Amino acid sequence: MKSKKNKLIGAGIFIISFLLILSSSVTIANTVEKNLTEEPDTADLDYSENFNYNNEVNEIGILQKITCYASNLHNDPNDNLAWFYSDTPDDFTHIADISSVDFLGGGCFSGDFEDNIWWGCEYSAVEDSNIWQIDEETGAMNLVGNAGVGLNGLAYDPSTDTLYGCGSTDLFIINKDTGDATTVGPFGTGGLMIGIACDSNGKIYGEDLGTDSLYDIDPATGTATLIGPIGINLNYAQDIAYDKDHDILYSTGYKGSSNGGGALGTLDLNDGHYTYIGDFPIGVNGVPSEIACFAIPYGAPNAPPEAPDIDGPLEGPAKEELTWTFHSQDPNGDEVKYFINWGDGSSEETDCFPSCTPVNASHTYEKQGKYEIKAYAKECGTAEEYESETTTFGVAIPRARSAYYPMFLRIFERFPNTFIILRTLLEI
Repeated sequence: MKSKKNKLIGAGIFIISFLLILSSSVTIANTVEKNLTEEPDTADLDYSENFNYNNEVNEIGILQKITCYASNLHNDPNDNLAWFYSDTPDDFTHIADISSVDFLGGGCFSGDFEDNIWWGCEYSAVEDSNIWQIDEETGAMNLVGNAGVGLNGLAYDPSTDTLYGCGSTDLFIINKDTGDATTVGPFGTGGLMIGIACDSNGKIYGEDLGTDSLYDIDPATGTATLIGPIGINLNYAQDIAYDKDHDILYSTGYKGSSNGGGALGTLDLNDGHYTYIGDFPIGVNGVPSEIACFAIPYGAPNAPPEAPDIDGPLEGPAKEELTWTFHSQDPNGDEVKYFINWGDGSSEETDCFPSCTPVNASHTYEKQGKYEIKAYAKECGTAEEYESETTTFGVAIPRARSAYYPMFLRIFERFPNTFIILRTLLEI
């Protein structure tokens, strides 16, 4: 009996001594874990209000937001001239009704941004299309002359100062002073060339609605070489236009009122594949818009990139890497890089990326608090290297709440052999 009593006393002394020795380490352990718990204490930290937060993302990826001009065949009782942005093709701004007798089929711009001319060719059932110059601000139309042939599309080559026209089967050169057409040669596609467009280096592209394909057209002979099928069934009036500032070929493909009507898309320069951007508006008479005389101005003077959008977490734990996305468009299509101030005394500069490309950047905040991420975009490779306005984004890093555990449980977790020692002392 006495022996058992002595063992119990010894075990008690062991436990008390053990607890006294370990109490400091347990306290330290609790203090360390205080910053690791996932239960934030946000009673004194309001992070619900952000600063100039913009969560919009460009849905068409790296495509530019550009101004487009066109003739809208069905949006009003009368055909009219309008402009729209390439990222919102369903939102047209009316310029004026057309003054030609019939609708305008093909269109293009010639000249740089300040001295550009919007050209249009009038459809003619008797193969004698009129050539027009159009004021894109007022819609005033000036008759240049008659081509003497039927034309579906126009394209301008700035490298040779040449205005081209396309009939259904042949390529023509158009005299810019008189409108007269000179035959270059047949396309040889066996279809119907509905629109043409030209890049800055004189390469001519053609869209054929008979074969539903994109072609590379030889400016010297008119011969069309297949690039590839577009992938949609084209019908009726439509057009293509080349964005010379960003090297993107757009199409106002029309599939017929029973098949969805008209929509804006891009055509892949390598295989002809059509990529849908968005539908054109429905006319007041309920008929889908049929868009022709499609033209994109080029040569705009250099301008700063837009202030970047910042998208990412509004709050997060300390000592954990968080990621935000930065996105800016340069109106001239120049590459941009981002200068980011994280608000905690650290900053960074990204590499250069194409305009409109979402760029991810990560950062770790070491302490709780409210921080302001400030970022601006800067052009790469231009003489001016313009900078954008600065965007500010608020981030909160909440204070963490301590998580205390019963002392015995913590001891057994940290020292699993303790129970074995006690069992030996007590002979249980």
